[in-house]
Amino acid sequence: MRSIKTNVDAIPALPSGEAELWLGVKHGDEKALSYFYTHYYKRLFNYGSRFVSDRVIAEDAIQEIFIDFWNKRGTLHEVRNTQQFLYTCLRNKIASKLSAFSNRIQPDENFVRFELELSHKSHYLNEQIDKDIKQRLIDLISSLPSKEKEAIFLIYFDGLSYAETAAIMSLKVKTVYNLVHMAIGKLKGNRETLTNSLLSLAF
Repeated sequence: MRSIKTNVDAIPALPSGEAELWLGVKHGDEKALSYFYTHYYKRLFNYGSRFVSDRVIAEDAIQEIFIDFWNKRGTLHEVRNTQQFLYTCLRNKIASKLSAFSNRIQPDENFVRFELELSHKSHYLNEQIDKDIKQRLIDLISSLPSKEKEAIFLIYFDGLSYAETAAIMSLKVKTVYNLVHMAIGKLKGNRETLTNSLLSLAF
């Protein structure tokens, strides 16, 4: 299996249990692997592309993790949470690729940079917000440290739990709580920007 080519827009209906599909992957079912690629590709790309400016790197990383799953399917462990598992694998893969590009021997967690860039047309922002307020919010979020932006994205934009976010970022749950608390504190410190209808998200 050299490459996975499928229509990422043709998302199949969610089956009764993804655990069975992962078992299928382990036993050599290419259709089961194709399901995960098709169903999760957009979310993976939306997450992975925030670590790199070159979208090709994110696309290659996604391809590579699925090829790794197939080539090492016999040793694939039980997957209890698909999105968490895929995000973790993708994050590690991108960190390794970035480290290789910089001639680092081992992936460096501090080398991973996460960008949470919003535009005025972003569906995350309430359409009723004034253009100037939107720009101020965009600037505020962009100014947050990398890990705070990533935690905010995973929890508030992607709907993951604190435990899932901690597992993906290889942090303790308490550390994630602290990151989010600090990030929201900085945003709320600009009360002239954060009005009641600022976001469609509930900070």
